[in-house]
Amino acid sequence: FKLSMISDSDEESTESELRMPHDEVHQIKMAMREAKARKKSLSKRIKSQIERTSADKSEVESILKSRTEELLKCKNSLSDCEMQLREANYEINQLRNKNEKILESSKLESKMCQEMLKDLRFTLEKANIA
Repeated sequence: FKLSMISDSDEESTESELRMPHDEVHQIKMAMREAKARKKSLSKRIKSQIERTSADKSEVESILKSRTEELLKCKNSLSDCEMQLREANYEINQLRNKNEKILESSKLESKMCQEMLKDLRFTLEKANIA
């Protein structure tokens, strides 16, 4: 009988050791709920940050695309201006060459006129003398 009581009391103490007091079970359940709530809150925050980051990324990509298009337009405009400048320089050089030829021609005509004027003076002086 004593032996059976010992074994019964050992079983009871083992069961009571296995059974936790109600407060501890409650605390564990509360801690698990808090952990789940934190996890849910954190998940929401992370999801929100991902959405914001995605929106920011889309906005940045849109701005980048817009600026790239603007740069391309500027580059094309610059190329057009450079071409117009080359054409204008070519025309200026053509006009400069033409002006130089006219100037040379005018100098030659001026010399011829001076020679003709000398000849006329000489002829006039000859006529006045005679």
